[in-house]
Amino acid sequence: MIASDDLVPNVLLMTSLVLGGITGCFAFLLERLDGLHILSLDEPAMVAFWVGIVNGLVLTGVLLGLIGSSVNAVLVCFAVSPVDFDTNHPELSDEMRTAWREVWPGALDVVDLRMALSGANQHYISDLSPLIGPGPPPSLDPPLMPRPLGT
Repeated sequence: MIASDDLVPNVLLMTSLVLGGITGCFAFLLERLDGLHILSLDEPAMVAFWVGIVNGLVLTGVLLGLIGSSVNAVLVCFAVSPVDFDTNHPELSDEMRTAWREVWPGALDVVDLRMALSGANQHYISDLSPLIGPGPPPSLDPPLMPRPLGT
């Protein structure tokens, strides 16, 4: 599952436009078949069509906005803390990183190194041994600083 900056919003926009058009057509047919006039204009069917489109776009925009926001939240959580994601959900993390590497090769090298150094997933240590050297992975904690004099 890869979602770029434009893929998800474009798909949701197209879905919203299609559903808005379907709603407009339904309103048009409803006006033609039942003779329900929304306004007393010369073209009540066109008014019904445009009112249906606007209603469909507003409703689908709100509902599909929730989906777009949830996709953005998943991507932000993956970008902010991939080590925690791998610790709590290793299968999903592997799937996400594999898909990400297919689109952007080399983009996750630093993330893989951080994961190997943290010991979150032990199979990374053997894969990255040329980068971190032999032996146990070093700690990610900052080195201890000497205490100031007089403490």
